Amino acid sequence: SAAAPARAADAAPQPQAEPLAEFYLGRSTSTSGSADYGEGRMYARGMPLKYALTYLYGGVDRLDVKPGAEEAMAGSYDIRLNVPPARAAQKREFFLRGLETALGLGIKESFREADVLVLKLAPGGPINVKESREFADPRRRGTVIEAPGSGFTVLAQLLAESLREPVLDETRDKKIYKFTFDRGDDNPRAVSVQLQKQLGLRLDRLRRKVHVLEISPVKAAR
Repeated sequence: SAAAPARAADAAPQPQAEPLAEFYLGRSTSTSGSADYGEGRMYARGMPLKYALTYLYGGVDRLDVKPGAEEAMAGSYDIRLNVPPARAAQKREFFLRGLETALGLGIKESFREADVLVLKLAPGGPINVKESREFADPRRRGTVIEAPGSGFTVLAQLLAESLREPVLDETRDKKIYKFTFDRGDDNPRAVSVQLQKQLGLRLDRLRRKVHVLEISPVKAAR
């Protein structure tokens, strides 16, 4: 008689091959964000695309989101980006090709002269800060920033999000501090007054070269 066909359960499990390169982008269902970065990799949950682009481009002063790209940029994503260490320099290009395929977005990089807000030390500053040994994510409650261990570059980034325009850190102070700051308003002049009172810092409007990413919808090839 003919041998009975082998059942799937009797077959030896096949080992899962490690990917040589990987791009994954999916709409996130995570209620909180997390990220792990390496030389040729970026793994993230619940991450807005602006943070992924900032990592890949090494810091961005302004995102210029064109009509048709707003919805995709407002989303939160789970991301897996992995390239061989020998080709780590290609991770940005690899991600951008995947981004165009998955979401139909194109990225154009430029450097432009613009009037921006610049964070500086006021005379006698900084004040009301305590040095910290390690970084810790700042917490935001309304207009209040609680920083258990942050540099002024992080403060500039948070102010840029609130004021909706670039804020460059020119304090030249690279220490890590514990501090609390209440901006109280979203008017740059009012925020500058509060910075001087609370932290011994100030905001000046100056002309600087800024790093800009233009995000536009890309038409699918026919």
